[in-house]
Amino acid sequence: MSEELHARAERLLAQERVEGISASEQEWLRRHLGECAACTARADATEEAIRALRGLSASMPRTLASRTQMRVRLRARQL
Repeated sequence: MSEELHARAERLLAQERVEGISASEQEWLRRHLGECAACTARADATEEAIRALRGLSASMPRTLASRTQMRVRLRARQL
């Protein structure tokens, strides 16, 4: 398979997660993943990484949200 097809599949996999893809693109991607073990492995690895990241927790200072809001408001006034 050409590198262009793999690049398209990689782009669609990412785009599908962020902004969604059309039905025709979903169909093309499904068919490509059915034929290409390398792209299927990449899709599986991406899914696994996303699951792992969702399982992480990060602690932040309790005042972070209010401080951020204050900074945004100050900047908005400046503009």
